[in-house]
Amino acid sequence: MRNGRSKTANARYAPERTERREFPKGAKGIVFCDTCGITYYKKAWHHNLRHFKSFEKDVPVVFRTCPACQMIKNKQYEGLVRLVNVPPKLQRELERLIRNYGERAYQRDPLDRVIAAKKTKSGYEVTTTENQLA
Repeated sequence: MRNGRSKTANARYAPERTERREFPKGAKGIVFCDTCGITYYKKAWHHNLRHFKSFEKDVPVVFRTCPACQMIKNKQYEGLVRLVNVPPKLQRELERLIRNYGERAYQRDPLDRVIAAKKTKSGYEVTTTENQLA
């Protein structure tokens, strides 16, 4: 130990197994979601191929389910909002607000979706594919 520093402070540790799986390398070519039709290229999901510039080259094309459709299929969600004691006057407006907010989020990012907005005894329960959307 020199200058008050330990030797282990400069040591590099190997990444954990979960870190490697959480951020995998991007898939080569183009991936189409077989459920909703969004496309994956350049390490991100897009609504269409408008910005894809490599049409001249032979690019592999794969059909696979996107993460959002997979969550919906598996009945999973990341965000949950419970709205209780909603006045009857505002229920219709609230339903429109939820639907429009989900559409705007989908326009911004194709993986951000409102999965369901269920009316319960005490109010509403909204599930989303992103916790930050909730």
